[in-house]
Amino acid sequence: VLCREAIRTAAAVGRPATAVHAYGNMVPALLERGELDQAEVAIRAGRALLVRGLGTAFVLLFPLALLAQRRNLLELAARLVGCADRAYFDGGRHLHPPEQRMRESVLAALRASLSDDAIAALQAEGARWSEDEGFASAGIR
Repeated sequence: VLCREAIRTAAAVGRPATAVHAYGNMVPALLERGELDQAEVAIRAGRALLVRGLGTAFVLLFPLALLAQRRNLLELAARLVGCADRAYFDGGRHLHPPEQRMRESVLAALRASLSDDAIAALQAEGARWSEDEGFASAGIR
């Protein structure tokens, strides 16, 4: 509830950067609770707000990869990790602990089902995607 209120307030006062932190807390919490559909709704809304206000929603790529992994879309999850890695690298950004945890959680789940070579190949494929292509691959427009 508090995250949703923070997002509404940030949008209302024209400060979408403030909403980044709220989405960064809300989406992983929804995923942890198994509320996958609600997490997807939040990712969709967050992407729209962040792209409008900041021109990018790269911070939602790791949560999207985690959502794909939780839905057992393992190849998509691996590609999204590659896409997110590239987005962070290209922007000169570093991973904060929540992003690191999401990334490692996805990779651990992938390692249980896919070979290291397959994961690396899928990540390399995702690294060639633009941010828009990454979201579109998961049906987020």
